[in-house]
Amino acid sequence: MNFSALNRLCIPSTTLLCLALAPSLQAQFFKPGHQAKASYSYSGPSSLNFKNASLGDLSAQYSEFEYARGAKVNDQLTTGLALGYQGSFLQMPQSLGLPEQLQELYLRVGGSYRLEGTQWSLFASASPGYREAGMGFNGKSFTVPVMAGATFFQKPGLIWSFGAAYNEFSDYKAMPFVGVNWQFAPKWALSVGYPQLGVTYTVNESLKLRAGASLKGGSYMAKEHLPSIPEAPAYRGTKLDYREIRVGVAADWQLSEGLKMTLEAGVVTDRKLKFHQRDVSYNSDPAAFVGLSLGYSL
Repeated sequence: MNFSALNRLCIPSTTLLCLALAPSLQAQFFKPGHQAKASYSYSGPSSLNFKNASLGDLSAQYSEFEYARGAKVNDQLTTGLALGYQGSFLQMPQSLGLPEQLQELYLRVGGSYRLEGTQWSLFASASPGYREAGMGFNGKSFTVPVMAGATFFQKPGLIWSFGAAYNEFSDYKAMPFVGVNWQFAPKWALSVGYPQLGVTYTVNESLKLRAGASLKGGSYMAKEHLPSIPEAPAYRGTKLDYREIRVGVAADWQLSEGLKMTLEAGVVTDRKLKFHQRDVSYNSDPAAFVGLSLGYSL
């Protein structure tokens, strides 16, 4: 496969894909009961580039842990909270002086409200927490991304979502979004925006196969970083967007009534570190990725 050609093809659609998928990083609708999840993924090495010059190889490890508790207050109102951690650990030449740890520690609170006698439901969430590019956390990395929107249950198997998200640290601070979940055949479903962009095929009650695109990364506050590249400015106290656009396949196994395992693999078509307050970006060539996650609900 010509990865360079694939990367050139995907870059023009990067902004649209981010607009479609970014809200799904926080728009987790709470379900009554306890839920816990843990995931790990690895994206392999590929050339990290700055102004078309290769700086060496970049690879990344991504881990995520979250515990959530949802409660059904009545037939219309469901609320919840979650505590989570996400970390991206970047392997690249240390001489570059770029942040190698991107970490997020957050509390997410929110809920949904079904409008009585209608096909509409309203939802909102806030995720106060620390989002740091570097070791540890400090007060400057504290931020509160928020989102709100509405869901329209058009008919069984067809659900629309509309809304907007705000993240002070992101290059795109305010983003509108539209999503749809459509089961267009007994065993087939299409999802756009939440929780993925792609199609799902249900093999049986225990196994689902998926293909599509997903987004990993986040927005962070950088600590003291002094790049060794003369053309690059210092990044202390500036905001950083890191993202990976992934295209691949996945298998979801329901191992038991409350335990699910997911395996995924594919290609990172676009990987970028962007210090948008300095208008400086580092891009890497496409690379392979693999991932494993476990989820438990009670």
